[in-house]
Formats: sequence, structure tokens, C-alpha cells
Amino acid sequence: MKVRTAAFTGVSDSTRQVVDQGFSIVDGLLSENEISESIEMLDRLIGVDQVEWGPNPHYRDHWMVMNLMFRAEIFQRVLDSHFIPILIDPLLGESSILYSFTSSSMPPSASNFSRRVHTDSPRVIPGYSTNVGLLIALNEFTPENGATELLPNSHVLFEAPSEEVFETGMIQALLKPGQGLLFNARLWHRGGFNSSSRPRHALTLNFCRSYMRSHFDFSAMASDDYVQSVSPQIKRFLGWNVRMPKSLEEYYVPDTERRYRADQG
Repeated sequence: MKVRTAAFTGVSDSTRQVVDQGFSIVDGLLSENEISESIEMLDRLIGVDQVEWGPNPHYRDHWMVMNLMFRAEIFQRVLDSHFIPILIDPLLGESSILYSFTSSSMPPSASNFSRRVHTDSPRVIPGYSTNVGLLIALNEFTPENGATELLPNSHVLFEAPSEEVFETGMIQALLKPGQGLLFNARLWHRGGFNSSSRPRHALTLNFCRSYMRSHFDFSAMASDDYVQSVSPQIKRFLGWNVRMPKSLEEYYVPDTERRYRADQG
């Protein structure tokens, strides 16, 4: 298979590139210390999940750790990073919320469920994005360790590209640690095959419009102590500003106490 590679070292207008070609590569999202801490924590959490959920016949997310902002403080800090609204708000608006926050790890000498050609959003609305993804590389992405493969401009397609079309036109996102792949979630892509002897780790955040539902009910999952300890940015992305009242008592309250805030899209 002949593979063309993405030749980006940085972008000046990531929003325009995502709109035009479906993706953009952005530099310098995580420091070396944050990368090392994230890798160490993912290695531990993957082991924990394999033990806890591995025997469950319905467990299909091997090497994929869910809801990272609740699993470790380092991932809470990632969600609170200043670059998140800078990258996401121009594409989804200032009231967008988090749809999911997971690891995107490729096991050594193997691949996983991500190997299929797929898109991360089922909705196609011409000229309107409902979901945006941000994949952050923790290890270097290489052809040998399963770098993500993507089909430029495929975010506008109504149907899945054929295997031949994808193979002919796809490129690999050869990312450096700390770089991010910002993409329209309608972009058709797949994980590569990791032929190396070491895991290839990454983080993937998916964001959606404020009126949509997230993958999990994050605001219900968050404990009172957690909510009290996090920033307004994290509360926003957990959907804290777009919760539905459960009773008239929660509805007939001052505006400052309302669960569903004004101007949330």
C-alpha cells in the first residue's frame, strides 16, 4: 500500500483548514512533563480496566480508557487547558460541551476496533459542524506504530468512501508528541496497525453542540466535591450549564440558580 504523509509542522488558521479540508495539525499542546505523566497514567489505567472489565462479555473497549477527566488529575488539567476553547469555540460556538474524552491507544504488534474506516459522527448537515475531534499524540505517530490514517476533504461526504477510494487518497497523520489533530468528526479515518513492540498512546476529545447529548451523563457522574473543585471551563464542558430541571422547584428559581443557563445555544 502506498501511503502519502501529511507534511505539516504548524498552522496559522486551524479553523479554516478544518472547514476546508476536514482537519488541521496544531503544535505544542502538551509539555514534556504532561506527556510523560499522561503515558504513565494510561499504562496504569489500561491495566486496571483490563482486570475489572476484561471478563465482561460486553466489554469491547480494550486499550480505550473512558471518561479520562474523572480518572486522573492530569487529564482533568488537559480538559482545563487554555487551548481547548481557542480551538473548539470558532468551530462549535462558546457553549459547546464535551461529548467524550478517551484514550486512543494502539496495542503493540496489533490493531484494534479503530482499524475500520469510520467517522465519529453520524450526522451530515452541509456547511454545519455538530462534532469536532481533537486527538493529542503522546507518542510519536509513525507508519510503524499505527499512525492515524485519514481521507482529506471526506467530511463532506454523505456516504462512506469505498475501500479503494480511501486507500488511494488517504494520508497518515505523522504527529510528534504533544501535537494535535483537530478534525471535523465527519472526517473518514482509521487507526493504523502497530507493528512495533511498544504501545502507541494518544488522547481523543470529542466536542459537540450544547443542545446535543454527551456520551455519558457527565454532570450526573460528577460528585459534589468534584464540581466544587473544578474550573468554570470544566463545568461548561461537562454540560453543567445545560442541565435540565427535574422539577418545577428547580425551574422556578432566580436566573443565577437555573440549571439550564441562558445563551447556551
